[in-house]
Parts: sequence; structure tokens; C-alpha cells
Amino acid sequence: MKLRITTVLTALIVLAAITATASAPASEQQAAVSTAGGVITVKGTDAQSTPALKLAIGAYVIGRTAGEGFMSISVKDKADNIVHTAILNEAKGSYLLPVDDTVAKQGDLVFEIMGTGAWTVTIAKPDPATAVSLPQNMTGPEMTDAVSKPFKAAAGKLAVSYAYKAKPKGAGSLIILEVATGLSLDTGFIYAGRESGSLEVVIPAAGVYIAQTGFPLASGGGEVKLGR
Repeated sequence: MKLRITTVLTALIVLAAITATASAPASEQQAAVSTAGGVITVKGTDAQSTPALKLAIGAYVIGRTAGEGFMSISVKDKADNIVHTAILNEAKGSYLLPVDDTVAKQGDLVFEIMGTGAWTVTIAKPDPATAVSLPQNMTGPEMTDAVSKPFKAAAGKLAVSYAYKAKPKGAGSLIILEVATGLSLDTGFIYAGRESGSLEVVIPAAGVYIAQTGFPLASGGGEVKLGR
């Protein structure tokens, strides 16, 4: 069984049209779930799980606010297989979850969330109608992640450049997902120890996409630019 593991660290909430459904009665271990404006909001304390949430195929932005810094989020399918795990080191932040019918399949998914004290998690699919044009910049301090706005891209090569404030001790990261399908693109690598560089990502078809980047240790933070 394949498993996606994401190490992510900061915050952003994007709206979308998704629904939450409970497959079992609420229990003491289940967090409170509500849906408004296309966003699923989960509120809990310490270690709690959601009832089954019905997610359609596509890319999702997972946002969180925690009383303490550390949080982990594991996503399980209806067969109780873990299909995605995120280890979160900052009290606020966001990251991308692909539901692409390969590892994480559309349908009922349970979120198992571990934190310290009270926390809030939001689950939202970006609205393609809000997509912006390129270029687009993502900025942040070291050891954090930034999620872009959804953006429109034509088929072909997408130029990506990155510049950190100092020579990093690790590698940066880049994820680009197609919003409609959750398809993860081959982005190549941001190599460890490089302060700046560029790469090209092949966009398979014109559409709306969304990106996430991670700023590595000792980089001092920096900027990743999508498009020229």
C-alpha cells in the first residue's frame, strides 16, 4: 500500500465545494465537524478523529491552527488504510492534500488528528473561478511552507525559480497539483545546499493548478516564483 507523507509547517485557507457526512454516531473520540461556505471545519482537543468525510476527486488545502506547535494529521480510507500523513511543526499553516483516485481515493475519508490542547483544522477545495494569472510568488521564513493561490496555466513548460537568503542545509520542496483532478505533476528537485536556481515543470493540459513549497533549514527563508 502506498502512503504519502508530508512534512509541512504554515497557514492559508481556500474556499471550495465539498460536503461532510458522518458514517457513524459521534463519540467522545470524534471531533466536532461543520460545513459552511464550501469549507469543512474540524474542532477538537488533543487526539481526536473525524467521522467519515466525503471528499470528491481534486486538490484540497488543509489549514490548521493549534494551541501548541506540533500536530500530526493522518488520513484513512474506508478500509482503514492510512493514505496520507502530515507532520506539522508550526501552530498555524496549510498544506495540500491530493485526492486523485490513486493513493487517496475519492469517497469517505477519516482524519485522525493529534495535537496538544485545542486545535482547528479546515479542509477546502480551491475554487477555479478564483484562479489568478501567472507569474505568482510564494514567500516565507525557513522551515515553513507556503501554498499558492490557484493559478491558470497553459499546456507546456512552466518556468520555476527559487532564491533563498542563505545557503540551506537541506533541500527545498515543490508540489504542484491540478485542482480538478488532484494530479501531482513531476516538478523535479530543488537540490540541497543551493541558494538559488531554476527548473521547468511540464503542464500536461491547460487548466487550474495550485502549488506548495517548503523553505529548508538555514535558508533564512526566501521566494519561489512560478512563471516568468
